[in-house]
Amino acid sequence: MPWIRFFYSRYEDLKLLNIPTLIIHGVRDPMVPFEHGKKCYEMIPNARKLWIDGLGHDIPELYTDTITSEILRLIHDSSQSVDHSD
Repeated sequence: MPWIRFFYSRYEDLKLLNIPTLIIHGVRDPMVPFEHGKKCYEMIPNARKLWIDGLGHDIPELYTDTITSEILRLIHDSSQSVDHSD
């Protein structure tokens, strides 16, 4: 069965990520357990997190400003650490 290779934990692979990462997770997500978001945050080096208490799986307009601000902050902070001397 070719699909069987997809059924293993990828958490350990997350430790290998070396890029700016923001984990956004709704605390009340009925589709992806909140524990999964927390585990990803723990495994990815230097990751940032944004837990949104009232958020489920979809992103209602109410939260777009908060999420956009966090993404822009991550981009800004990441670009400050890049060497532009070339």
